[in-house]
Amino acid sequence: GHGTHVAGIIAAEADNGKGIAGVAPRCRIMPVKVLAFNTKGFDSDVAAGIIWAADHGARVINMSLGGEGGGKALERAVMYAHAKGILVVAAMGNDGEDRNHAYGANLNYPAAYQGVLAVGATTPGDGVAGFSNHGRWIGVAGPGARILSTTPTYEVYDPVQPDYDRLDGTSMATPFASGVAALVLSAYPQLSGQGVKRILEGSAKDILFGGFDLRTGHGLLDAAAAVAR
Repeated sequence: GHGTHVAGIIAAEADNGKGIAGVAPRCRIMPVKVLAFNTKGFDSDVAAGIIWAADHGARVINMSLGGEGGGKALERAVMYAHAKGILVVAAMGNDGEDRNHAYGANLNYPAAYQGVLAVGATTPGDGVAGFSNHGRWIGVAGPGARILSTTPTYEVYDPVQPDYDRLDGTSMATPFASGVAALVLSAYPQLSGQGVKRILEGSAKDILFGGFDLRTGHGLLDAAAAVAR
């Protein structure tokens, strides 16, 4: 259910009269399951999933997951993806906490790894979502409150129509960033992952203070501005 919701935000089909349209409806989703049904799992499984995706042609790896105290296997996998020119996009986490430590177990990984685009969440009024973690490694923010997307009918909690549901979280904000990254790559396929990261950060809309801040990073995602750069 969680992955289905995330995938819909990125690439739900557009112009079909059903539900929602994804940010990048023509991009291809490469589903890689790395966690159990209860959302639990091991760093080694997540690392294996990253490497598998990197070896099978992924250009953007969306990671709507995270945990404290990232291990070496996970870090090596992220670095492997970077070396292949892939953008890794990861959620800041939903504890509503200041994670602004340079080191330490309370950082949220993989978002805190160097080169990862870490994504926080905003509300419909472009405020910072209260649950969104913050810290110096945040890159951008995206919509993350009451997001409508695809969900298996058996997991619908706030039904709007069958197969769709509203969820909150930086897990929902992260695929907005991945979708915008896919749009940028469709316009400029020669870009590296880090090049796309710079564009998303450089085109983000400042919604709090002038310049970079610890709650929204460089600002709120702006798809039109990113593609136009």
